[in-house]
Amino acid sequence: MRADPRRADEAAAAIALLLGFTLICLAIQWRVGAWQADLGTNGDEAAHFVSAMLVFDYLRHGLPGSPMRFARAYYQHWPRVAIGHWPPLFYPFQALAFAIGGRSVGTAMAVQALVAGGACGWAAWLVRRRLGWCAGVAAGAAVLASPLLLFSVDLVLVDTALALWMTASALAWAGFARKPGLGRAILFAAMASGAILTKGNGIALALLPPFHALLTRDLGALRDRRAWVAAALVGLATGPWYVLTYRLAAGGFVYHWGWDYTRPAIPFYLRALLTCLGPFGLLGLLAGLVAIWRGLRDQTMAACGALVLALLMFQMLAPADLTGRYLIPLVPAGMILGAAGLAALWQAAPALRRHAPAGLVVGVLLVADAALLWRTPHVTPYGMDAVVQQIEAARGANRLVLAAGNDHAEGALIAAFAVHDPTQRYYVLRGSQLLAETNFMGSAYRARFTHAAALAAWLRGSGIGWLAMALPSGRPKMRHDRELLHVLTGHDVGARLVYRAQEPRGTVMLYRLDRSAPSPAQTAALLRRAAPGSPPGRPGGLP
Repeated sequence: MRADPRRADEAAAAIALLLGFTLICLAIQWRVGAWQADLGTNGDEAAHFVSAMLVFDYLRHGLPGSPMRFARAYYQHWPRVAIGHWPPLFYPFQALAFAIGGRSVGTAMAVQALVAGGACGWAAWLVRRRLGWCAGVAAGAAVLASPLLLFSVDLVLVDTALALWMTASALAWAGFARKPGLGRAILFAAMASGAILTKGNGIALALLPPFHALLTRDLGALRDRRAWVAAALVGLATGPWYVLTYRLAAGGFVYHWGWDYTRPAIPFYLRALLTCLGPFGLLGLLAGLVAIWRGLRDQTMAACGALVLALLMFQMLAPADLTGRYLIPLVPAGMILGAAGLAALWQAAPALRRHAPAGLVVGVLLVADAALLWRTPHVTPYGMDAVVQQIEAARGANRLVLAAGNDHAEGALIAAFAVHDPTQRYYVLRGSQLLAETNFMGSAYRARFTHAAALAAWLRGSGIGWLAMALPSGRPKMRHDRELLHVLTGHDVGARLVYRAQEPRGTVMLYRLDRSAPSPAQTAALLRRAAPGSPPGRPGGLP
């Protein structure tokens, strides 16, 4: 049989757009220095990185026993494991990348570039099929320029990966609505399950079919029994995880369910939608929604609109936080529908459409949109790689390291150790756990020591050998950090400053506290507080 040249051309276009946008993302990362970053720009970065490293090490050592026991012991060394607060699906993919490219921040960044390139390339490919190359490339550029997505290109986060899963889910539902079949229903279930097991925001996909039916004013797909088979499959695939982990995940909610959250969430996320899509993207989105409501029979566009509405509604109801980054998953679908809506507006004016094809006009408007959206991304490292190298070069017997400064600095140090210490010789202890009591989100905070003298006495007898502290400009925000700084400058705790550097995020200092190895009792006491419920010993019996 002869190959279909049209399909070959479409495949070549898809590959070219994917590679092109991925290379642009890699160039952006190189320009801002993301490959040399220490994952302290965002508070979630280190958690995603260390969680993937956990999966990689568990596989690398041949599945050594119970995964739960391994994870708890791993947490003793690198207390930034967050599988449970977030679903698990992203981490095996990242672990596979570590197996191919090595355990490094650079490998993690390459994954982010590929994922972002996929989100941009997919949107560009779909718009190109409808409106031509000019509009397609411009749509991909507008997706990349979306400020929150562009910022995430240089960070180890899961939101852009979620965008791929949710876009795939919308397109799968469009295929099912166009021509119902069991295979298409199963495909939608697989894509939706992938999204929900990547991040909790994926649950918004439960609202996609109803919004699709509302926009098209057609209940046919919802009435089809195979759609309910898909819903049952999604429930079976994802329900047990969320039942088991809901309490842990809900511990990260900043707000509570109800109108007290939804009232401020509505204007916040409407403004965030404008931030994500820009003025021309948002104008096109609204025009596209109106066109669908007025009878435009395009299941793909209807599904894209339904995805935007579903995620907006979900974020206005689910009280995790008021964070614009949560709308990143709707950017590709929003730009796809936005391009179609702009084309519909142009074609609705006969006097105008004779002067220029819709694809060219849409391309110009989306390029302008990208220019308005563009904000030069940046990373702001703490320089924790240098701190880890200083500790390793000393070759001391004491392997207990206290990290202090703030949540981002703690995560940056833990991630740096996870890279440089694959045999897990060291234990990183978080100051926010040892010197304070708080929850996952840092609320309900209470300092453990209210006087510097008490903290100094505890520090002298703790057995901790190293203290790494990052000080932002100005006064430390948390009380335990202020007390710790007071102890280091005003009390004799045997601390000797061995390294100091001025980094973009502030001053980083490394103190050596104790040259001797801590006693087993001291180590056990610290780990009981820093990693409660963790078994003693090294993960999987590592030497």
